[in-house]
This record gives sequence, C-alpha cells and structure tokens, in this order.
Amino acid sequence: MNITEKQESAELKRIYQRKAGELNLNHHKLAQLMDINQASVSHFINGRNPIPLERAIQFAEILECEVADFSPRLAVKAKSHGDAVPGTNDVVYVDVVLMNGQQKDIIKKLLKGDFWNIDDNELIHWPKEHSEQTMALEVEGAEAEPRLPQGALAIIDTLIEPDNGDVALVIRRNGRDKELVFAELTGKGYFTLPNEQYPDRVFKPNKDDVIGCVIGAQSYGI
Repeated sequence: MNITEKQESAELKRIYQRKAGELNLNHHKLAQLMDINQASVSHFINGRNPIPLERAIQFAEILECEVADFSPRLAVKAKSHGDAVPGTNDVVYVDVVLMNGQQKDIIKKLLKGDFWNIDDNELIHWPKEHSEQTMALEVEGAEAEPRLPQGALAIIDTLIEPDNGDVALVIRRNGRDKELVFAELTGKGYFTLPNEQYPDRVFKPNKDDVIGCVIGAQSYGI
C-alpha cells in the first residue's frame, strides 16, 4: 500500500470509531452488511489492504458519510465513473483467499478442504465475477506459459469446472509425489501443460485433483 492508501484507511478507521456506537456497528455487522467476511473489513479499516472503490461506496453508505470524508481520491473516481450515489447497480464480490506457503503445505490444505480458514490466509480483492470459493495462487513455474506467465497471480474459482481449452489448477501425481500445475483441459479428461518446452506435457488426473478453473490473473507488469 502507498502512503495515500494508508491515510485513507486511517481516516476511515477514525470515522468508524466515531460512528460505531451511534450506529450500533462492529466489524461483524459491517461484514454482514457488505456481504464480505470479517477479516476483509478488518484489513480495510486497519490498513492491511487498500480500499477499492466499490467498498468505499459501501462504507460511506453504512457509516452515513461521504466517500470524500476519508478518500477525496476515490470520491473523484466515483464521480467520474458515475458511482458516487450509494445504491447503484454495482456488483460487489467477496474477497478471495491468497494461498501462501510451500507447495506441499498448500496441497495438504487443498486435499483437506480447509483452505478457506481466514485466520491462516491473507485476503485480496478480485473485482470480477467469481464465487465465494475462489482463491489466488502465484504461478511458480513456467509450465503454463504463454497462457499464464511465471510470477503472475492466478485467480482460481473452485466451483467452476473447466471446459476444453480452459486452464485449471491441477494436482499432478507421480507415484507418491504430488505437485501443483496449471494445465489446459484438452478433452476426455486429459490435461496438457501449455509450455511446449516441458516434457511429459499430457496427463490425466483424478477428477478430485482438478481444483478449479483459472478465471483471471494479475501479472504485475509482466
């Protein structure tokens, strides 16, 4: 976060602290009203994550203030986008879990199905349409290039089954060894690593090892 974003969070926190008693609010109630989880509310108010425009509009509506009261920058942006008035038809999506750690630990979480534990994972905002069971994972290898560049942050919706031509996050098994790869579904249950420089590109995983479909990526200038 840059200095401006940190200042916006600090000012939002001051407004929240001033209004919480009057409006009978806490982080849990804010989360319910905004349709996000409590950890995300805390991250926005305490300056761990920058406040996106659509969240700023929600905060302003709930706290009965103006966006400009804590972010003149976002207020200008809202006005230019025609989003200044609360209650517009903007769709607000739940934040996604950012999977961090060693690959073997991530695989264990995926197989156990406990990777939605917000106490163990950071959350990031993804503004496009996705289900509440969506996660983000850094592309560590080059197996998916050019579809997914190494170092990009892939967004994976675990409730979407990939169609032919889609890239998915898959657990690839070789005996007792397991690895996470991004591969393209090429038909009849077979997946192919997009990078033609890789050996043994084609494989057929168990259905349960197909974690979800890649619905987008952030490449950070790559």
